[in-house]
Amino acid sequence: MAKVCETCGEPLRSEGVEYCQSCGASVPGSYLRRDKNPWTAFFLSVFFDGAGQVYNGQLAKGLAVLFGTLAGLFLFIVPGVVVWLYGIYDAHRTARRMNAGEIAFREIRRRDMVIFLAIWLVALMLLFIFATSLGNVLFGLPQGGFPLLGLPGEPTLPQGP
Repeated sequence: MAKVCETCGEPLRSEGVEYCQSCGASVPGSYLRRDKNPWTAFFLSVFFDGAGQVYNGQLAKGLAVLFGTLAGLFLFIVPGVVVWLYGIYDAHRTARRMNAGEIAFREIRRRDMVIFLAIWLVALMLLFIFATSLGNVLFGLPQGGFPLLGLPGEPTLPQGP
């Protein structure tokens, strides 16, 4: 007797297929699942805030942790650090729970990781621009301005005696 797709009910054309040829649904038991490494999720979150969640297949949660940390850093330092530490703990715990079958296992998507890292790099650049501009204002350093952000200021040349 031929196996049928659990989603659409159509017969599968061959044994060991990963996806139904009719509807594209994943066929359970058709591939070996690779367990998540909780320590990989942990260290990804340490160095790239929110990347551990993306490793666990949770792109939206990873972005929430990233933007929560940045928002916390803008308000005060402590809330940003708290969100960052929570992200580390959550990534490790979620990977362990997925491996134990306590929560649904989600495969990592390379596309999601690339999207996340691109957003992470843009956020890091904006944070750097903001921090240097704020430092210039606080410490009274001359400002050259930054035309893309519309910040005022003209570069000045030193005047001779």
